[in-house]
Amino acid sequence: MIAMQRIGRRAGFALAGLALSAVCWWIAGADDSPLPSVPRAAAAHPEAAAFAAAPATVAVATHASLPLAAAAPPPPCPGQSMTLMLRGHAPERRCAAPTRTQRTGETWVHEVQSSGGPQGWTLRIETIGGQAHRLTLTAADGRRHGCTREHGGCAGVVLDDGDALSPRRMVLDNTLLQALPPPRPKGMRAADVPPSMFSADPAAAPVHVSAELSVPAGDAGEPPCAGPVLTLVSSTGKVTSFCGEAGNEQGSLPDGGERVGLLAHGRPPLRIHLDATRQVVRVEMGPLACEASACTGAVIEDAGSRDPEGMRSVSFAGTTLMRAGAGGSAESVVVNGRLPIP
Repeated sequence: MIAMQRIGRRAGFALAGLALSAVCWWIAGADDSPLPSVPRAAAAHPEAAAFAAAPATVAVATHASLPLAAAAPPPPCPGQSMTLMLRGHAPERRCAAPTRTQRTGETWVHEVQSSGGPQGWTLRIETIGGQAHRLTLTAADGRRHGCTREHGGCAGVVLDDGDALSPRRMVLDNTLLQALPPPRPKGMRAADVPPSMFSADPAAAPVHVSAELSVPAGDAGEPPCAGPVLTLVSSTGKVTSFCGEAGNEQGSLPDGGERVGLLAHGRPPLRIHLDATRQVVRVEMGPLACEASACTGAVIEDAGSRDPEGMRSVSFAGTTLMRAGAGGSAESVVVNGRLPIP
């Protein structure tokens, strides 16, 4: 009996030793890396695990292999253009059609239409005597911005004198245009319009406009002169008329002489400088002029029977006006005719 107990103990120790050896072997050969967690659906269907992992791998590889596309510069405009900038946005250049010009009384209206379809803009510039009096920028959806000379002016707008025959240049240099109310419907009286219905949006951001536009010469669409005229013949052969229909100006010079100016709508004035003996010493029209003996054919005549009461006349017979310092091949204008002056 005692022998049987000893055999049982030895067998128990042997089994315990074998179990301990198995545990040690398992610990020594086990992989310490964590096992991946498999979703229940993937565990139930092993083929789903590979399908679920594929999109993430492909997306990362595709994103890394695509090069970043550089923004292409805008194509150059075939003609003129204007640049618009709203507060908080980068400047946006818009190509524009040629300037359309018409005259209403003493006001010249110049309109420029930008490209862009439903996003296009129309810029309307009203000038009087070469000065900008009103600017209106209208979007295709009806939004309007503008400025007037009476209310703070339209800073940054310059219309150069040019010459009597060539197109003039109008420059807008970062001109500020504030939001305007929508136009009143035609046929509706101002008294019938509630102020809140047609008032500017106080939250609308202003627009800055920059442009360099070509404006047709002052004689474009101008009706024929009703009275005496001067005939201007350019070096290119173009012939036009000068009426001085916008009035005249008169002033004194430091040397005792005087300056008389004849004004016209939409073009430079014609100014005549006289010395103390009332002899013509200079004639100028924009950048074109003559000095002293070069003003051949320009004379002041006393009032005659054809002149209005109290008026004398200036007469030109082949008087040539040229740019200062230019040679004989430069652009010029030959003046002929007779006009009354104060």
